[in-house]
Amino acid sequence: MNRWLFPALVALVLVLSGCMRKSGQYDNGSQPQQDYYQQNAMESQSYVGGYQDGFGDVDAFEEAPASVSRSMGVGGGSAGKRRKAAKGEVVQAQTQKPQSVHYNGYASLRVSRADEVADALDALAQEVGGHVEELNPNRVTIRVPVDTFRDVFARVLAMGDVLDKSISATDISESLTSVELRLNTAQATRDRLVKLLAKAEDENEKLELIRQIQRLTEEIDRLSGQSQTLHTLASMSRITVELVPREALSNRNTGADIAELAWIHNLSPFHGSVGASGKRLELETPEGFVELNPKNQFVVESADGARLWTGQIENQPRGDTDFWISAIQERLADEFGSAEIIEKGGFKMLRLVDREEDPYTYIICVRAAGRTLDLVEIYYPSASHEERHGEAIGAAIGGGMS
Repeated sequence: MNRWLFPALVALVLVLSGCMRKSGQYDNGSQPQQDYYQQNAMESQSYVGGYQDGFGDVDAFEEAPASVSRSMGVGGGSAGKRRKAAKGEVVQAQTQKPQSVHYNGYASLRVSRADEVADALDALAQEVGGHVEELNPNRVTIRVPVDTFRDVFARVLAMGDVLDKSISATDISESLTSVELRLNTAQATRDRLVKLLAKAEDENEKLELIRQIQRLTEEIDRLSGQSQTLHTLASMSRITVELVPREALSNRNTGADIAELAWIHNLSPFHGSVGASGKRLELETPEGFVELNPKNQFVVESADGARLWTGQIENQPRGDTDFWISAIQERLADEFGSAEIIEKGGFKMLRLVDREEDPYTYIICVRAAGRTLDLVEIYYPSASHEERHGEAIGAAIGGGMS
């Protein structure tokens, strides 16, 4: 036999054998179909989400587009790589999908007439093809197309005296790819099981197939919702504006404070810069929420705008959980209409409710652990948001770290 013929035949047999296994045909012809559909159904049982935080000062936003372009491989590169591309070789950066980035802006403005500025914000959102997400006497949240974010945010800042401002830029590409991959897998698996059900004759096998199809249908519904939420975040940026009347006096304690406690004054329901400055603290993703990126700060969001974010910061000065929750209450409680301390999963939680007619709720959770302090922050845009998501978030916090 030709010395090249035998290796070629062996390779052909291996390829054919692999194709038969992929199509559900087994070498011995006796392996039951149940093993096949169980194996495929298991592929879609898990879901991976995530979040990469870009909290920072608004001035740093000018650099964001350049960094996004670099990570996409747009422009630049060595001459050697360009020559290879000219020869027909595929450059990896050219095959990557465009990044999906969610921009979240926050501004606190001192204004003369809050109602007039609120109307102007509504008109601005509609002008660029966006809409108002929340409207309260002293707080407005608008959603605008991502390509208009830079211009709109600049126009917002010109509507009053800027007291505070921040921008986060979150790359949600990895989460979106992960969710869509699992969604496609679940749909393909369910289609295969439906075909098997049509051919099945054994009643027990039919019942098992129906159970698996039902489970996959629930999984598909859940993943479809997560995919829609991520697509919305990628296409429509959010800008939250707090309107402070010029005659209003701030309730915040502005007296001197030791440096180690100064971070408490930076806590806010509208950005997570304090938690982002520490290490990642991961919780179970609450039901109905999607994690935006798995690499940096843990942040999850629901389709209707409820949010949770975490961080693990230095426990300095060294204090227990009671010390820290009391310190936060002393410095922030006067800004809100009501404040109460509750306990959940080893955390002490300060629940703060705004003074507005339709108030938001801001919950700060702390748990001292030796040299570190676990921090969890929760934002419910309204009381109805807390009713919808409070149980799921409470379960995630009660379960502790994952």
